[in-house]
Amino acid sequence: MNLLIDAGNTRVKWCLANQHQLGPIHSVNHPDLPELAALWSTLAITRAYGCNVAGQAVAEQLSRASPHPITWLRPSTRAGGLSNAYLDPSRLGADRWAAAIGAYHLNQQQACVVAHAGTALTIDCVDHTGHFLGGTITPGLHLMRDSLARGTAQLPYAEGHWQAHPNNTVDAIYSGCLNALADSIYGNLLRFEAEQNRSVNVFLGGGDATIIASRLPRRPTIVDNLVLTGLAYMAEEESS
Repeated sequence: MNLLIDAGNTRVKWCLANQHQLGPIHSVNHPDLPELAALWSTLAITRAYGCNVAGQAVAEQLSRASPHPITWLRPSTRAGGLSNAYLDPSRLGADRWAAAIGAYHLNQQQACVVAHAGTALTIDCVDHTGHFLGGTITPGLHLMRDSLARGTAQLPYAEGHWQAHPNNTVDAIYSGCLNALADSIYGNLLRFEAEQNRSVNVFLGGGDATIIASRLPRRPTIVDNLVLTGLAYMAEEESS
């Protein structure tokens, strides 16, 4: 069984996978990473693959806990059935690369838009030939609201609610930020569909996926484990 690890900025998700079939998904916060060593030592793990955007210290902790050396994903010109249009593939976030691979395979190797709504909102496009075209990065919902609170004298951090026509400040901020994120995804989708001359599916993950999906004119496919899915396909490719 392959151990797959998705090391994010606040928590680590992991699972065991048989080829590209994922087992139950587990999650652990960074302070609890040392507990993984005892747990992983009891599992029938043959190889370990990871995607890390949390920094070197987290990678070292996970490497100490793993019963096998971890093969860390590094974006390249080609992997997992995708080719990479990034000018410098090493500058592409490993999580974006893994998520694109996962979405492309879940979408039966058809064109798709891959969005992740976390600390930042990333929106990437993959065409029907498996060409990763790149995409956009914008502040996420929390960062947008935080920037308004920090950068202005009169506006608070808004724990508001979405309204079509907000009649108070906190709802105006919340609604504006949420609209901006949803409109960014939808705008990218419409432009990409025009380029491809075909309908395109949207895969959306991240902590704010459900909130943003509620404001999209077209229902996306919400998948919270695209990175692990991409790692599974890459692990299968490497072992074949």
